[in-house]
Amino acid sequence: QYQAALRAVTFRSTSNDPTVNGGRASRTISWQVTDANSDGAGAATSTAATSTINLTAVNDLPVVTAGGTLAYTENGVAAVIDGGITITDADDTQLTGATVTIDSAVTGDVLAFTNDGSTMGAITGSYDSGTGVLTLSGTATVAQYQAALRAVTFRSTSDDPTVNGGRTSRTVSWQVTDANSDGAGAATSTAVTSTINLTAVNDLP
Repeated sequence: QYQAALRAVTFRSTSNDPTVNGGRASRTISWQVTDANSDGAGAATSTAATSTINLTAVNDLPVVTAGGTLAYTENGVAAVIDGGITITDADDTQLTGATVTIDSAVTGDVLAFTNDGSTMGAITGSYDSGTGVLTLSGTATVAQYQAALRAVTFRSTSDDPTVNGGRTSRTVSWQVTDANSDGAGAATSTAVTSTINLTAVNDLP
C-alpha cells in the first residue's frame, strides 16, 4: 500500500519561472519510508533513494499596455505620445529591445527618443523615416524600458501633415522583446497601439 502511495505522488510548479532563469533546470526528489517496528527492536527508516525531475522552460511573452491619445497641432513641438504605457514580464526582469511604429507614416512624421541618463539605463534609439519605425536597443530592466517608451515623442515637420484632410490621425504600435533569461528563446510582445490625432493649420498663401 505504501508502494502504491509513493507511486502516486505528483509534482507541479505554479511558478512562471520554475527554472529560475535557467539556473534550476532540475529537481532531485528523495524518498524514505519507516517500518512499523513489528519485532520490537526499534522502528527503522530506509536509506534515501532519489528520482529526478527535469524541467523545460516556456518563455512567457512580455506584455505592453497602451491606448493613450495625443492631440497634435500642425507645426507643434515634439510631444510625448503615451505617458501611461506599462510593461510587465512574468519570467524576465530584463528586455533587449523595442519598436515603435507609425502605421503608414506620412512624409515629415518623426518619432524621437532621448535617454534621460538616469531612469533608462543604456537604451539607445534610432529612427528610420522611410519605414516610420523607431528602434530602441540595449539590455535594460523592464522598468527602464517602460520609462523609455513613455518618453517617445512625435512631431511632424510637414506643412500638410493631414494630407489635405485625408490623414487626420496616426496609429502607433508598440512592441518589446525580452532578454531570454531562461534560455527558451527570446519572446516579443503582442503589438498594442496608441493614437495621434492631428489638427491642420492653414498656411497663408
